[in-house]
Amino acid sequence: MYKTAILTVDFNDKNDETIFVGIPEFRPLETMTSILYGALTTKEFADVIFLTNDSQKVYANQCILYSQSNIFKALFDEKLEIPTEIEVNFSQDIVFRAMKFCYGKIDIIENCEGELINFADKFGIKVLKKVCLKFLELRILDCENVCDIVKLAFQHDYNVLKEKCVAFLRENKNKIGDEKISKLSIDILVSTIMSFN
Repeated sequence: MYKTAILTVDFNDKNDETIFVGIPEFRPLETMTSILYGALTTKEFADVIFLTNDSQKVYANQCILYSQSNIFKALFDEKLEIPTEIEVNFSQDIVFRAMKFCYGKIDIIENCEGELINFADKFGIKVLKKVCLKFLELRILDCENVCDIVKLAFQHDYNVLKEKCVAFLRENKNKIGDEKISKLSIDILVSTIMSFN
């Protein structure tokens, strides 16, 4: 949590020695994220319980979720009982990852972007959706992942990612294979064909 910095202090004592002292460097963002994550991982003061499709529970706090989404805001304004229980058609893993994001962690997104985007859409967490799309944009495309990623790009009308995927499809259509390409939607196929011009 802390990085040690070296501070040089000259006491100018009779030996004229310089003393090196290690002091902690304070990192407020890391500290705040750790505090918020601690709140997420304890049930003690949780006032929201997500009931997941794999029969698990994920605990959270209204004050954090309220600030992330107008949908949560309306839900909490409408439901007065505490804790608020929310049934979701997502796994515990996806809900917990989404909550971690709401509590300040972003290292939980990779390889779960599609499901996290769906969660973000359902609950109006716009920042989570944007970050997931950016993660997809930065991902290295290959013949195995391009069809899934291009579907997400078109579904969410993310032009930068659409262009990247269409270019990859055009350049690697023989490696990807007809079977995978034939399963893509008409709009993706038309965009790919039009990119040949």
